[in-house]
Amino acid sequence: MLDSAASPLLAVLAAIGTGVALLCLGWACANAYLAASTKVPGGMGMPLVGHLIDLQKLTVTGLHVAGLRKWGPVFRIWWGATPHVVVARPE
Repeated sequence: MLDSAASPLLAVLAAIGTGVALLCLGWACANAYLAASTKVPGGMGMPLVGHLIDLQKLTVTGLHVAGLRKWGPVFRIWWGATPHVVVARPE
């Protein structure tokens, strides 16, 4: 049986262990996400907003045409924090 002095210590250790486990899980998910999204050519865009800033200067079609010219028929653009793959030609 545990005494009352050990109970707060166990709670702190459990909280630290849970935090470390969540950090490791988040790192693994983010690493897999970025590894998968960087296999397709394309720019990274701005943090959190991606290529949405470019829509002040271009339309969506203009952004796709610019990407086609710069990266080829298959490229990646970011809408906010989400990568999107654009396929410009059906071949």
